[in-house]
Amino acid sequence: MPKGSRLTAMAIERAKPRVNDYYLSDDDGTRGGGRLVLRVQSTGSKLWYYRYSIDGARKVIAMRPFTAKPMEGRYTLEQARERARTFAALHRVEGSRDVASHLDAEESARQTAVREQALQAEQQRLEQAQVASHTVSALCDWYVKHLRKAGKVSANDANTIFNKNIKGTEWAEMPACKLTSKQAAALIRSVVESGRGRTAAKLRSYLRAAYALALKAELDATAPAELLRFGIEANPVANTAALSSFNRARERALAGAELGVLWRQLTAGPLNEAPLARSAIALMLLLGGQRPTQLLRARVTDVDLDAKTLTLLDPKGRRQQPRRHVLPINGLALDVVKDLVVRAERKKSDALFAKGKKAATVTTTVSAAAAEIVQLLLNNGDIKTGFQVRDLRRTAETMMAAMGVSKEVRAQIQSHGLGGVQDRHYDRHDYMTEKRAALAAFAAHLDALGGAAELTAAEREPGAKAEALP
Repeated sequence: MPKGSRLTAMAIERAKPRVNDYYLSDDDGTRGGGRLVLRVQSTGSKLWYYRYSIDGARKVIAMRPFTAKPMEGRYTLEQARERARTFAALHRVEGSRDVASHLDAEESARQTAVREQALQAEQQRLEQAQVASHTVSALCDWYVKHLRKAGKVSANDANTIFNKNIKGTEWAEMPACKLTSKQAAALIRSVVESGRGRTAAKLRSYLRAAYALALKAELDATAPAELLRFGIEANPVANTAALSSFNRARERALAGAELGVLWRQLTAGPLNEAPLARSAIALMLLLGGQRPTQLLRARVTDVDLDAKTLTLLDPKGRRQQPRRHVLPINGLALDVVKDLVVRAERKKSDALFAKGKKAATVTTTVSAAAAEIVQLLLNNGDIKTGFQVRDLRRTAETMMAAMGVSKEVRAQIQSHGLGGVQDRHYDRHDYMTEKRAALAAFAAHLDALGGAAELTAAEREPGAKAEALP
């Protein structure tokens, strides 16, 4: 085909391979900006090129193979011409502009954009995976770990409630940041409708606290970085209705006769031969109604037999460090503690209520033992209404108040109401003398009540004579 002639589809079709490659050029108004060229190879392949010159130097840009009909990865004649016109326009705009360099820059920019898109996609994938792994269940686990690290007595309770009411539900594996207020309400409602209103109220309280801590983590330098990964931006539980009707405080306090039959049951045999749970209940009472969780957490090293004291750690409330709660141990309480120390040493354990080298008695065991005693007393007709271990703390304070023990000393014995400015910063008196006297009087009162229970039982026998207690 003569140089400068216009290519046609038919001319391209008739171009047959020769011994050597040859070229057909197309005159399509691209002069001054380069020319479209078709290379016919000896193998029969036909390839499009764009040819142009810069400063007298010829340059060639390889394009795609020829195709008579539109095909992916190939150019028809019209497609090749359109691409050549684009190159020619680039070349003419700035005259000496190197089209190949422009294409290289474009390709580099394209590859950079592709890499950036890939990085963004990977980052998004990682963020989504992170959110997916930081579920409602994971937030609950973190919160329990946080409570345990802070020494909070509520850690085990929160863990049990989360395990029974969240783990295994449709909400458990949902990303924590995706939980809505409606879903939180539905979760809590399911517990209410199962007839466990008090549990539902506690679930709401624990879950709300977990979200509150995660929510403020971004602005709290002391919060662990792990919390930031939950991506919490709102507290979905805060908007749910409070379950105040299920949060009523218990009011059960044992009457003197009831406490007497309980004490008689606990001390029916030597306490050093009794199960650990019964010893714990007895010591809890002898020490003026201590919290079972704090008592069971005591170590052998917390006992000072020379000073006759037992030190408990009280983490209740918002305090950062548990408060040392030192109690005097006298009489039967001292005997019980000594037996516990010997038992722990025999088990090679540091736990005061040691079951083995690494195992200690837990609150659930104590609660179960108390339930057995309560059922026995109910069956015998000794009491008409059941009670729980936690009611003994209220009972002890009520009876000490009736005995004339001051409110201030009762507070020192039970370690409550001591968070005010006066107690924290100014009152450094340890009240040990007052506490020792009050607990000795209370232990004597327990013995008297137990004796009254024994006498009442004797009076039930035919012919028995009733005697008044002093």
